[in-house]
Amino acid sequence: MPISAFLNFPGNCREAVAFYARVFRLPLPPMIPYGDPTSDSDKSLVLYASLAIFGSDVMFCDTSAAADHITGNNFSLTIGSADGDELRRVFDELSHGGQVSMPPQTTFWSDWFARVTDKYGIDWQLSRSQS
Repeated sequence: MPISAFLNFPGNCREAVAFYARVFRLPLPPMIPYGDPTSDSDKSLVLYASLAIFGSDVMFCDTSAAADHITGNNFSLTIGSADGDELRRVFDELSHGGQVSMPPQTTFWSDWFARVTDKYGIDWQLSRSQS
């Protein structure tokens, strides 16, 4: 199970992705907007973009206007795996003494996704992949 970084920005994600694409000499990736059913202030924000930087997947998004953005705390580690049992085990272990911010559920990108901040304050996203 590879671990990837997920970086959050306070409304300037498009600018940041363009910067990193230029720095690492990569093509500008597609950016998925929040869209409906979000607030009008969120509709232009980036929900997801990704760059493969030196072989590592680095993902990007804007934080919702309703969320608090704290520079220095604006990242999470992401695990993607086809092994649902192992994801569930890791989620349960990380949840012990931590705080679940999104219990396991189906999303438009995965049939099993969960998010938890562990007891050391590290934010984790776990997602079952199809491969």
